[in-house]
Amino acid sequence: MQKDKDQTNGILQLMGNTDNGVYAVDGERRLVLWNQAAEEILGYPASEVLGKLCYEVLAGTDAMGNIVCHGRCEDIELAKNQGLVPGYDVRIKAKDGRDVWINVTNIPVPSDLNGQFALVHIFRNVNAAKDMEQFGNKLEVLLQEFADFRSDRQVSGRVTTEALAKLTSREREVLALLARGASAKAIAANLSISISTARKHIQNILNKLGVHSTLEAAIAAGPYLSR
Repeated sequence: MQKDKDQTNGILQLMGNTDNGVYAVDGERRLVLWNQAAEEILGYPASEVLGKLCYEVLAGTDAMGNIVCHGRCEDIELAKNQGLVPGYDVRIKAKDGRDVWINVTNIPVPSDLNGQFALVHIFRNVNAAKDMEQFGNKLEVLLQEFADFRSDRQVSGRVTTEALAKLTSREREVLALLARGASAKAIAANLSISISTARKHIQNILNKLGVHSTLEAAIAAGPYLSR
């Protein structure tokens, strides 16, 4: 039995000899391997985590903040039944408090080594890729919202030269500044008026143009102001 246990430990140590992060858990979900790269990525030294329950140390969550590392994790049972354990991305709280996204690949150690079961998790930091993915998702949402805004409200068709003609000369000055992205505070400073007066002008502009936000007003009136 000791020989088989040593053989299992040897396999785990060999798997941990990589620049990827590696940790392994036994059948009770206790950490039995934590390599140097795992410490470098997440900040926890092996002496601090070995023997502890993996989900208590890692406390992984998904993009929505839902806990995915818990005592009912199916990875162990899948591995014990010689099933494929799919890889995944998970967000881990590093020792210094940082959120670290890691991509995990799962490799079961053969369970016929006299009962010495282990599930090895090989992982790498994917923060940069995850940040780009989330940025892309946000950009896609914003572009869709803008497309819907243009399609549903048909702002450019609603704001006519007649509507712009209703604006006073001061309101046209304010609208021109809004089109350049100026805030009420910046408009007040630029025109030497109070912030409350600037806000009153902005509200009058929205009412006269029939729009609901300064962004709508700036986008809708932009083509006319550039003439």
